[in-house]
Amino acid sequence: MYYRLRINMSLGFRRDIKNRDNNQCLLCDRTKNLHIHHCDNNPANNSEDNLATLCGKCHYRIHRKYGKEPLSDIRYNPRAWYLCR
Repeated sequence: MYYRLRINMSLGFRRDIKNRDNNQCLLCDRTKNLHIHHCDNNPANNSEDNLATLCGKCHYRIHRKYGKEPLSDIRYNPRAWYLCR
């Protein structure tokens, strides 16, 4: 699978995504060390529907377990929830 290069997000846009997700990890509710995850694993796809707020620990676990496999909507994906609970 070929993806374009990562398109940088502005700090304001990143803040908006985190605010949308209540400034907490969508999987474990942590509020520290928050990352923005691309659910389809395409770093060029910065649409709001493709982005999810995860803590560093959950973000690492998602990529370690599923690698480049897309997780359609991480907020409602039981496989993702299982990893971080």
